[in-house]
Amino acid sequence: FDRVGAVPGVATVARCSWTYLDVDDRRVLVISPSTGSPMTLVPNQVVKGELRQAAKRIRQGGWVALSTGLAEDLGSRIGQVVKLPTPSGTARLRLAAVTANHGWPSGSVVIGERDYASLWKTGSITAASVMLEPGADAEAVKRAVTDAVGSREALAVLTGEEMVGVRSAAFAQGLTRLNQITLLIIGASVLAVTAAVFSGIWQRRRRLDSLRAIGVYKGELRLMLLMETLAVVLAGCMLGMLFGLVGQFFASRWLTTITGY
Repeated sequence: FDRVGAVPGVATVARCSWTYLDVDDRRVLVISPSTGSPMTLVPNQVVKGELRQAAKRIRQGGWVALSTGLAEDLGSRIGQVVKLPTPSGTARLRLAAVTANHGWPSGSVVIGERDYASLWKTGSITAASVMLEPGADAEAVKRAVTDAVGSREALAVLTGEEMVGVRSAAFAQGLTRLNQITLLIIGASVLAVTAAVFSGIWQRRRRLDSLRAIGVYKGELRLMLLMETLAVVLAGCMLGMLFGLVGQFFASRWLTTITGY
C-alpha cells in the first residue's frame, strides 16, 4: 500500500478488511475499515445512532455497529454491551450504531481496525479505496497502480466507473430473472383463469341447454357468459392489485433493510 500511495495522482489510500463470523445460526459479514479511512460507516446504511459519533467510537475501539436483524436477535440497543464470538473468544463490545445489512442478507458487523487486529490476530487487507487528487486521470492512475501492485498479487484494480458497471451488471442480471419470473406468473394466471372459466361453463352445460330450450337466444347466453367472465377477471385483478401492494410494501422494507436504500 505504500507503493500505491506513492503513485502520482493518488491522494489517499484507505484499507479495509472483510471476513465472516458465525453468530448463532447466522453467518454474518464482518467489515473492518482502517483507522484512517474517511468513511468508517456508510451514511445511507446507518439506521439508528449518530453517524459521526458512532464512526469515532468504532475507530477508537471497543465499539461496533450491527445490522438491524442481528442487533434485534442479540437484544442489543445503542450503548449496551454486545457479546460476539471471535477467533480469540467472546468479545464484549458496545453497540455504537445499528445499520442496514451492507447487502449481506445474514447481517453485518462493522468493527474498528484495532479491535479486528486484536481479536482476529491478523493484519491482512481485503480491499483498498484509492482517492485521487483533483484533476488526476483515473485511467492513467489505474495503470500506474496496477504496475505498482504487480502481476503476482491476487488483486483487481477497478476505477469507480468500472465498479459501478460491475454492480449494475449484477443488478441487471437479477432484474432479468425477476422479469422472467413475472412473465411466468402472468402466463400461469391467464391459464388458470381460462381453465376456471371453461370448467364452469362445462359443468353448467345442462343448465345452459335448459335456458336455450325455454327460448333464451344464443346472443343472450354469450353476453351472460361474457359478463361472468369479466366479473371473475375484474375480481382477480382487484385481489391481485391488493396483494401486490401489500407484497410490495413488505418487499420494499426488506430491500431497505438489506441494502439501506
